[in-house]
Amino acid sequence: MITIKNLTVSYKSNKRVIDNLELLLHENHIHGIVGLNGAGKTTLLNTIYGLKKKDWGTITWNGQKYSKQVISFLPTENYFYSGITGREYLNLFKNPFFREDSWNDLFLLPLDKIIDEYSTGMKKKLALIGVLKQDKPLMILDEPFDRLDIETGK
Repeated sequence: MITIKNLTVSYKSNKRVIDNLELLLHENHIHGIVGLNGAGKTTLLNTIYGLKKKDWGTITWNGQKYSKQVISFLPTENYFYSGITGREYLNLFKNPFFREDSWNDLFLLPLDKIIDEYSTGMKKKLALIGVLKQDKPLMILDEPFDRLDIETGK
């Protein structure tokens, strides 16, 4: 369980984006965070992952401090090295038990083509497979369906 107590995060000393948040996120559940643009959803996720520093408060996992070794993170905007294939990208994540071809049966990506040639939706699918391949106990997905192609075809 992720426990957040008294979390306050700001971008400027006088502008709090998150103010004294208390939140419990239970294990084996999918939690969605909804709110207006600028409400602090991405700031919260970035803070939980450790990309954004909190002003004060605590964030624990199962009562303990945690590290990025237990969290995989899918940001809204994904970055890919230029000139590599989808398969080469997935090979950056080591997991001998992950069956990327089985997942790709769902997404139908041209894994042996250069990522630079992928559409935005294809890149999002590739990034999602990469997050799944990490097989970490916590997954943070920031706008996982943004720009994701609904239909897939060869």
